[in-house]
Amino acid sequence: MKALFIRQPGEAIVDTTPEPTSAGNHLLLRVRLVGLCGSDLNSFRGKNPLVSFPRIPGHEVAATIVEGSNRNPELASGVNVTMSPYTSCGQCASCRRGRPNACQFNQTLGVQRDGAMTEFIIMPEEKLYPSKLSLKELCMVEPLSVGFHAAARGRVTKDDIVPSLGLVASASESLPRATSGAHAPLPSILTTASLPWRARPGPPRRSIQEATRFASSCASSPMGLAPM
Repeated sequence: MKALFIRQPGEAIVDTTPEPTSAGNHLLLRVRLVGLCGSDLNSFRGKNPLVSFPRIPGHEVAATIVEGSNRNPELASGVNVTMSPYTSCGQCASCRRGRPNACQFNQTLGVQRDGAMTEFIIMPEEKLYPSKLSLKELCMVEPLSVGFHAAARGRVTKDDIVPSLGLVASASESLPRATSGAHAPLPSILTTASLPWRARPGPPRRSIQEATRFASSCASSPMGLAPM
């Protein structure tokens, strides 16, 4: 299958990599849409100290289940999902305190391990969040959950006045489609930019609202999407 590799700082190529197979509680997913995060840009620039090269980026993901779960009927073949891109060991101090999202030994997709800018990935069932949101909305869940988590940790209320440093709007752009033989094209990219909403095209405001509601429920779940 094809994947986008950051081979070294400032150099990205589309190359082939072995296709993963489902095993145990890890389900095979077809990647449909991937968000381009600021951390991905820093990885490309060589400014992310947690990244080693070569690396496949991508952790803001909308995907479709290829091989469904035998244990969870909600995770059936053909269901669209987003995911928590973080790992949790279950043994460190944070995990034992019920904060697996802050695991000491976390391995983030696209950072310490290869990410989702490819055709297929496998993920543990407990890291998947099925929903009937659109692909663009599912792709926005992870970044929106981080903001939701930050506001929750800051105990922000409706009476507070807070600064907004770079209003985040979303616009969809496409990665040039690379196909070969029977392989599907690489997933499109959903980018975020610090520009006023009205200045850029993109999904309707309703999409942001629905994805935000779903993000809040994910961030409040035991696994948690937010990284801190």
